[in-house]
Amino acid sequence: MEVMEISDVLSSDKIENLKEVFKEYNNEPLGQLKEKHGDSFSWEELRMYRATLK
Repeated sequence: MEVMEISDVLSSDKIENLKEVFKEYNNEPLGQLKEKHGDSFSWEELRMYRATLK
């Protein structure tokens, strides 16, 4: 089974922007990030990036 990387589905610019948004993320609901950043990121992008966090 091949492992999919986030870079397979998101541009490097989008990943860098998400990295900034998630810098101070402390497991709060994604709704707070979505509300703060509006249409800059889709729900799917937020979920995908959160899934990469360890």
